[in-house]
Amino acid sequence: VKSSNASKTSKIWFKTTPLTAGIIPYIEQVQLCTYSHDQGWATAPGTSSWSWFEIVILPGNQSGKPGDDGPAWTSHHNRTNSSNFPGHTGAVFDRQHELIRSLQPSNVLAVRVCAQYPDWSNEAARGTL
Repeated sequence: VKSSNASKTSKIWFKTTPLTAGIIPYIEQVQLCTYSHDQGWATAPGTSSWSWFEIVILPGNQSGKPGDDGPAWTSHHNRTNSSNFPGHTGAVFDRQHELIRSLQPSNVLAVRVCAQYPDWSNEAARGTL
């Protein structure tokens, strides 16, 4: 995704199949790993990254198109000024975390790619959840 203004620009990148009542109790943790980068330059090197990933809980009937929303948690930000696809390991959300405690049958876990502010982008090559 590429942002053109100060508002967050985002889209669903990928998602799980709907979760069942039989599988949810066996989910010990959730962690996102990506090979991704920002736009490859910054006007003020050393500043915060404005490209990141979120893990979102969607009702099972949602399509995953832009505008789909649900509770979301930030997984990780990209490194700044990178034009290759370095590996990033996101936060670990364990059974004590609200993300896992909130899961209900038919929910879908989705990965949302985000960028904010003019010319910031989030380019993702590969990801695992």
